[in-house]
Amino acid sequence: LGESNRVIKCGGRVFAAEQDPDVKRIWMPEGDCPGLAMSRAFGDFCLKDYGLSSVPDLSYRKLTKQDEFIVLASDGIWNVLSNEDVINEVASAPKRSLAAKLLVKRAVKAWKNKYPFYYVDDCSAICLFLNDEQVNV
Repeated sequence: LGESNRVIKCGGRVFAAEQDPDVKRIWMPEGDCPGLAMSRAFGDFCLKDYGLSSVPDLSYRKLTKQDEFIVLASDGIWNVLSNEDVINEVASAPKRSLAAKLLVKRAVKAWKNKYPFYYVDDCSAICLFLNDEQVNV
């Protein structure tokens, strides 16, 4: 709610597009652009005066011995895959070096299935494995 309030106070609008009713987006005060599905990003200069912030919202989590990997991915991955989907895809990769590539392939396929008449958002991922075990090398 705080993110939406910041955008609205700056003159931007927040609402979901008709073709994607589950995702709220930031819009210019007038017109239907650009429809950015996040409130924190860098590079989208046309929205910087309307509440888009390049200052990250940080959270911390202490890693444990049970943590096996970290996935850093663009919103195109998270828009169509759940945390569990991502975990299962990365954990089942036959080689660690293929994990990110397979995750991106799965996300692109999910985009095409979920939105057959729509575009595929950018899908990028990095998988960082935390232990030295080469179980699936």
